[in-house]
Amino acid sequence: MKKIISALIFLLLISSITNLEAIAAPKNSPTKDYKVFLDRTKNSIPYYSNPGGKKKGEIPDVFAVGYGFRNAIVVKKVVSDYYTKAEFYDNPYAPAKIGYIKNSDLNANELYFEYAIVRVNTLNLRSQPTTKSKVLAKIKRGTQVKVSQKWSAKKGYYKATYYKNGKKYVGYLDPKYLFKD
Repeated sequence: MKKIISALIFLLLISSITNLEAIAAPKNSPTKDYKVFLDRTKNSIPYYSNPGGKKKGEIPDVFAVGYGFRNAIVVKKVVSDYYTKAEFYDNPYAPAKIGYIKNSDLNANELYFEYAIVRVNTLNLRSQPTTKSKVLAKIKRGTQVKVSQKWSAKKGYYKATYYKNGKKYVGYLDPKYLFKD
């Protein structure tokens, strides 16, 4: 009898954890209004009035206020392979600004590799790390995906998690179509 009760309690616990994961899962992977960071190798980066337009100013990587903190950039829209429309601060005491930043000046992650951002119009999430495998989902430019590991093969695909309409897709993405560092 004790074994049956223990088994039922175990099943209830597993069921509860599964339900919590379902509640915590996002409906869709974000395509805007998510944070990214500046390239860590630079003290500041330029921002522009429009893609390829005139330089309007510089965004500092770190604000030396109190103990200092890293400047986070909020993605409004990845407009091309080269530019992102973003909200940011160039002064910690002034209101946020909107401008265009080169994608090469952005990091999808602050401390460790966890996210990547699709930089092409549409990227196929595949069932296996090969272009010949089944397409699980088509992911639009600017979508942030969770990347769990690098799959070591001839091409080196990344294993990624993507959400669309509440459904979770896990598959492989070619890193040459992502910005991630």
